[in-house]
Amino acid sequence: MSRRLRVTLSGRVQGVGFRPFVYRLAVGAGLGGEVRNTPRGLDLEIQGEPAALETFLARLRNEAPEAARIDALDVQPVEPRSDAGSDPGSDPAAHGAAAPRFVISASGAGERSDPDGVDRASCPDCLAEMFDPDSRRWRYPFTACTACGPRYTVETRRPWAREGTVFADFPLCDACRAEFLNPSDRRFHAETLACPECGPRYALEPVSGPPVGAVAGPVEADAPGSLKASRTDTRTPAVCPVPGAGAGATLPGAPVCRDAARDPFAAAWGALDRGGIVAFRGTGGFHLLCDARNPDAVRRLRSLKAREARPFALMVLNTASARALVRFGPHTAALLESPRRPVVLSPRRPDAPPLEGVAPDSSDLGLLLPPTGAHVLLFHEALARQSGAVPTGSAWLEAPFDRILVCTSANLHNEPILTGASEIRRVFGEGIDCLVTHDRPVPWRIDDSVLRDGACPDASGVSVPDVRSGSGCDEDPSPGPSRDAVLSPFPSWDPPAGPSSGPRPGPGSGPGEHPVPDRSCTPSPGASTATGPAPFPASDPGWGARWGAPVMIRRARGYVWEPVPLAHGGPAVLALGPYRAATQCLVSGERAFVSRHLGTLSGADALLDARATARFLGQRLAEAPVALACDLHEDYPSTRLARDLGREWGLPVLAVQHHHAHIAAVAAENRHTGPLFGLALDGAGLGTDGTVWGGELLAVEPDGTFQRRGFLHPFPLPGGDRAAREPWRMAVSVLWALGREDEAAWRFPHIPEAPALARLVGKPGLWPVSSSLGRLFDAAAALLGVCTHQSFDGQAAMALESLACDHGPVSFDVAGCEPGHGYGHGPGCDWGGDGPNGVPPVPLMPSTMAPWTAPAGVLPEGLPLVPFGVRPGDPSGLSPAPAPAPVSATATDGRLSLLPLFARLLDEPDPARGSALFHAGLVRALADWCGALCGPGATVALGGGCFVNRILGDGLAHALECRNIRPLRAALLPPNDGGLSLGQAVVVRQRLEQEGR
Repeated sequence: MSRRLRVTLSGRVQGVGFRPFVYRLAVGAGLGGEVRNTPRGLDLEIQGEPAALETFLARLRNEAPEAARIDALDVQPVEPRSDAGSDPGSDPAAHGAAAPRFVISASGAGERSDPDGVDRASCPDCLAEMFDPDSRRWRYPFTACTACGPRYTVETRRPWAREGTVFADFPLCDACRAEFLNPSDRRFHAETLACPECGPRYALEPVSGPPVGAVAGPVEADAPGSLKASRTDTRTPAVCPVPGAGAGATLPGAPVCRDAARDPFAAAWGALDRGGIVAFRGTGGFHLLCDARNPDAVRRLRSLKAREARPFALMVLNTASARALVRFGPHTAALLESPRRPVVLSPRRPDAPPLEGVAPDSSDLGLLLPPTGAHVLLFHEALARQSGAVPTGSAWLEAPFDRILVCTSANLHNEPILTGASEIRRVFGEGIDCLVTHDRPVPWRIDDSVLRDGACPDASGVSVPDVRSGSGCDEDPSPGPSRDAVLSPFPSWDPPAGPSSGPRPGPGSGPGEHPVPDRSCTPSPGASTATGPAPFPASDPGWGARWGAPVMIRRARGYVWEPVPLAHGGPAVLALGPYRAATQCLVSGERAFVSRHLGTLSGADALLDARATARFLGQRLAEAPVALACDLHEDYPSTRLARDLGREWGLPVLAVQHHHAHIAAVAAENRHTGPLFGLALDGAGLGTDGTVWGGELLAVEPDGTFQRRGFLHPFPLPGGDRAAREPWRMAVSVLWALGREDEAAWRFPHIPEAPALARLVGKPGLWPVSSSLGRLFDAAAALLGVCTHQSFDGQAAMALESLACDHGPVSFDVAGCEPGHGYGHGPGCDWGGDGPNGVPPVPLMPSTMAPWTAPAGVLPEGLPLVPFGVRPGDPSGLSPAPAPAPVSATATDGRLSLLPLFARLLDEPDPARGSALFHAGLVRALADWCGALCGPGATVALGGGCFVNRILGDGLAHALECRNIRPLRAALLPPNDGGLSLGQAVVVRQRLEQEGR
């Protein structure tokens, strides 16, 4: 007997070829019905025999497209229909008279929607078609299908349908329409379908004056659906095709066909070869490109962007080309080849080309592969110019190629990425040598995402082995997961399905609490020792962010709007985020929608961008918020925006302390629902006592409250905010605290005001004080002569970490230390005295194979951990002390002092060794501090910008595990302020739930 079922799906089921998949599945099974996109996901009705329906549902779950993700699937029986499949909204031409009566119906509309589409790089099938001379899409940059191409950056309204994208401006030609309506074609219902006859085109434009090439009118885009690029039918093709050419390896003589005066890709490489700067429009805005091997071009680009020292990203053709520049860890290839195409920071090879000025003072290089077909075409043109013949087929896409491009967002410091040609002219003027654009509107601007690969090699160049697979490093290459499998930030590391409450803070597990597994660093019975024991199983929440795991630094293209799954639902809350590295977040049900990276909210354009994003999140996305969340700092532009919107929308606005939000964000993405401790380490955040915090140990409760259990011993900030830009000021503060302020004059002879400032540091009430670890990184960098002034946030800390990585392990002569690991090794890597490549048998950190047995409260080499020289009655809590003395591990108020470590650094003549010592001592001090205040069996979330530091993050996580403490780290979101908005939203939701709202 025939039955009919209504099936509702949510998740990533739009823009991934899901409707064509359902259609083929139903028709193949002889079932009738219909399927349609809706604002909330996908609805289908299916009718047929019960056995066929059961098979259909099983295949629906198990055989979905690779890019799809089913979050929920609801099946309800409905009354069978005699006209199964007929629908006035369908196109009968798509199916034919003899086909089963199953149709793809018109998409449903709605006021609010659940966006989930992410931009994906061109798939292998589309690239093969682009470089087949017999194809009608030969060298067509907008070639795409249901499995690849833009989603986020072209959508103007939900649900996903061509009329809700900028491609609505480009009616399909007959050939494309035939593909769109053909169920056997891979472009069946591909909403971004286009070709040279009917689709967008690239064009070359002068830096000033009217367009030269294919586009007949202005090309601008700022708001969804607000701009319509003009088109004519008399446009010159972007390239000169070679008709009738076969699919051989090359097309001799073809490059001379392309006219550099009109062909945008030929013109771009002409400018690049002359040392010029090219503005190149991608999917979410313009990139600025230059030849990375040309120091003069790199210097010009730095001057143009007013970007003195921040590293540039590099674009290379493929992973074979990338291997000549960086050391590959177990995840590098998978991250680079991911359809999300992030910038991946990896350790620079010692034999890599110098690339002067690209990444000064950094041991890492940031690489990305071409994110769009247009970027691939740039390399195709370069290879044609270099070889004298046009490459065809796909083999050249995998071969090493030595052309390297600096690829950076087209924006000024703290301003949004530019999307329009007129903006490029206005901001950069004639500093641009070539302007390449296209006539497809850009409704959503977006930057490249940035991740940091987790393997920090030691001086021998051996990368961290993958504790899950035991392979993947340069010395033991492994295929790893497929490129299309990397849909979460990290290969196969999606969060587990269920929530984790974990143990309550404190030693042990009491009655009714979850048992705490053994976290000791000894192999369990029967465990494989080939790569060492994994302290946590892969199913354990937070596993994906442990030793050697990649770290998200900036979440943007390829990840937005990917929702972050939460442990449970609750009231909808919109959080407006922080001031720097800003994002916004709407928590709705069991999902969190985190916006793209918005940058620093200091300029007018950035503030307008933030306001428009907040309106979209609050008025069009998922569900209406019942409250707004913001930072505790009332002067943050994001806080002021929250107050404005609260008044406009009639919603309450609740402030969340900065570091509480950091910890709540890490706990939320790990689906931890119980109490826990949190170690928040960053540059600055306003504390509840009105001082500047940044080195906090918090006890966080699930009711939206926290207690400050400990903090780093505070230091004065001489000059206030200037101390964050001039690390020498923090160095003077440390000298004063050590009673050695007289040394400021000879340590900083090039800074005339240093001696005078040293005499003023101790004046009570003159300067704000801060417990910030970020400022102590600055102080260490200045005292070691590494960096006294920085042009961007984190520059001093980055240089310090690079020196430490380059130096490698250092020796600690402390009783109980066994030969084990430097910070460049993962669990189970036994680089002892007989280890490979001559790695010394001394660790930078405590041994990972046995707990540290040194006397409690004493740093390696006899350095005490605790504050000293604090005089009773001193209102600042700060006084210099001429001679530290070893005391207990913590003071009565939970303060931890790093002054003994600084005292050791002052006598270190080698900056690289001093950097390694600083990291080693810091990891040991923080681990012992957490051990003393949290106790064995505790859960500690690690949040804040300092955890972008590879040595600190990996080292501290493992050191805590060796103390039987369970660390939680950020994985899906950045540990820095880029993930803060999630924490704000979650904390406010918790407070509302406590109030019964």
